[in-house]
Amino acid sequence: MTPVAKGTVEGKNAEIKNNKSSRFDLPGRFSKKIERRQSNGKKAAALDIFQFEKILVEIIMDLNGSPINPRRIPPDALQEGAKVASRSGFHNWALTHRSGFTRNMGKNFVYEYLMTSGVGKITPLGIKFQGEIYKCDRLRELGLLSASVQESIKTNVAYNPLLASEIYFYDSSDLTWVPAYNIDPEVYDIKVSFPEVKDFRTLQNQLVNQAELNNYSRRRVRVKSIRNIVKKSVDDKRNTLHQPDPPDLRQNRSQERANERTEGLNGAIANRGELLSTVTPSTIDHSHEHDSNHSDIEKKSLWDEVDAINIIE
Repeated sequence: MTPVAKGTVEGKNAEIKNNKSSRFDLPGRFSKKIERRQSNGKKAAALDIFQFEKILVEIIMDLNGSPINPRRIPPDALQEGAKVASRSGFHNWALTHRSGFTRNMGKNFVYEYLMTSGVGKITPLGIKFQGEIYKCDRLRELGLLSASVQESIKTNVAYNPLLASEIYFYDSSDLTWVPAYNIDPEVYDIKVSFPEVKDFRTLQNQLVNQAELNNYSRRRVRVKSIRNIVKKSVDDKRNTLHQPDPPDLRQNRSQERANERTEGLNGAIANRGELLSTVTPSTIDHSHEHDSNHSDIEKKSLWDEVDAINIIE
């Protein structure tokens, strides 16, 4: 058996388990994707592990006897007859006649035949491949990053499935394969494969979704509390506006205005108490009675105006 037949062997193994009819209709077969009310094969299963192992070996031997591609038979093997045209016969002939056989290949042979091939898309951020972004300076030198602004550009990619930290894209100008590296440095640290990095991204998304859900549940309580506070404040303000001002408050405001008005006159008008205490009969000068009476009349008239303004206010 050769490594190139690995997919064929796994396919036949899956064919045994598949619910579809085949040459090997074993009891207990079931579909990988079980539908609702579909049997999982437990009731119909009748083979033990040793019997199934024997049947599996017989299936592998059947695959070894299957014919190969006729173009793979070399000229010096034609004389061996039909047995060299089977998988096992051709493998035995190669061990005897072509052991240690090597050949020189081109510099791109490894990328095109030994590595896994795929197709990536060049975007302004880099090469997008299997959900990851890869970038290198050669993309900028070729102008592919700026050219992909309007529309993404497809490019051939070669990669190692066990190493998700780097891939190779084909540079048509130099006819070589250029490496591009994952922009996430964590991928280098954990050294994961492509299936593992896919599971890693899935777990990251699950944590983000759970954090968003937790924040939403707390936000509902927080918004409800804030709305209650706002509603209470608005109601208190509405009730306060409908209440009339108390009389003491109006009197205090009138007194404040009067005090500010007295200060605004820069002391030109004295207080009424001081004015009455200074004007007494003993201090009246009878020689100037006419002038004194005239001054008192002016002061009284000025105070009357002040009192009238206070009353109006």
